[in-house]
Amino acid sequence: MTISVNRNADLVTNVKKSLRIKLSPLTNDSTQLIGFTNRRGDIFPFGTDSKIIGRLFEILSKAMIEEVADEMNLKVHESEQQNSYPDFWLSDEKNPDRDRIAIDIKSTYRKFTKNSEVKKFNFTLGSYASFLRNGTKNINGNYSMYSGHLIIGFLYTRNLVATNKVTSFNNVSNFIAPFNDIEVFVSEKHMIASDKPGSGNTENIATIKSNKISDFENEIGPFSIMGEEVFEDYWINHPRHLQQPKNYTNLPDYISWKKRSDSTLGLHLENLYNKWNLR
Repeated sequence: MTISVNRNADLVTNVKKSLRIKLSPLTNDSTQLIGFTNRRGDIFPFGTDSKIIGRLFEILSKAMIEEVADEMNLKVHESEQQNSYPDFWLSDEKNPDRDRIAIDIKSTYRKFTKNSEVKKFNFTLGSYASFLRNGTKNINGNYSMYSGHLIIGFLYTRNLVATNKVTSFNNVSNFIAPFNDIEVFVSEKHMIASDKPGSGNTENIATIKSNKISDFENEIGPFSIMGEEVFEDYWINHPRHLQQPKNYTNLPDYISWKKRSDSTLGLHLENLYNKWNLR
């Protein structure tokens, strides 16, 4: 079992609570972004491209993150490289390499069944084959510098009747946005992680799947009970996509794998996993 660095749990919890409060108004229609504008007052539609909409949520989130940082006397940093973790992080200017709080922004849109019910959705949480394994790959600083890892997640519905032409700001009340029904959560990364990689041949960690945003807000993943240390150990040792043989590909097999080297630890993990299954 790996040994995690000492975590400033209170700091992580306080940042998470503050972000939840600050981000809550973004779900109101009156605060929703509807399009790009120029100095003449023309509104240009965003379209429904998920990459553009995801970037918009990052911009909105950054403003809220900065407010939280100001209130807590922390400094906001933004990754300068697209593929470098995390999107943002908070730190104490007096001790910038300790107790950093990582913040990643994720978004997805609802898909519906024939009965108009929301299908289960999930997110990806970054690679399990990079900084988790060597501490410095594709990460700002070193993994050991971080006290907590937060995910801000947005869920929205694509609007198929959105305005698709440039519109004068004088007609803003008639401009139909390309997405609506926004919901948002803020959760600790390990608390919403599943024991499955992302789809296809990616080496990304997938979150739990649900058709309710509340399951992410309430942090009901298996590692919410099993703990962050188990989360790290599980994904550090998880077989890579092409690796053969594979010692395990899910939590029950991981527990069996642990039992072979430490029966006491294996039984403890089994009890935690059974407790989670009975939730």
